[in-house]
This record gives sequence, C-alpha cells and structure tokens, in this order.
Amino acid sequence: MCLTEYGFDRALADQRRDGKEEGRKEGREEGRLETFVELVKDGLLSVKEAARRVNMTVPEFEKAAGLKA
Repeated sequence: MCLTEYGFDRALADQRRDGKEEGRKEGREEGRLETFVELVKDGLLSVKEAARRVNMTVPEFEKAAGLKA
C-alpha cells in the first residue's frame, strides 16, 4: 500500500466514523422528541413545556409531533 492509498483509507474511515456519530446524535434527538410527544399525549406535560424542553417554539413542536396539520 502506498502513502496515497493509506491517506485515502484513513480519510474514508474518518468519514464513516463521523457519519456514524452524526447518525447516533440524530437518533438521540428523535428519541428525545418522541418521549416529550408521548408525555404531551398522555397529558403529563403541556405542549408549551415540552416545546421549551426540546428548544422549539410551540408551533414547531406541534408540527414535529403531528399535533397540528
């Protein structure tokens, strides 16, 4: 393996790692949103409080949660 191939392989491995990390982060964020949506649907948390906790406005939360069309 020449140096150029090593550099390419290293860059490819770095991109894969970064992609996996990004995917995990997105998954955690989606799971967190789903948790707050369920709390709202169960009547345990207000839409306003849930939106605040996920750093969204009320309309953004309602849209993401499928609560408003």
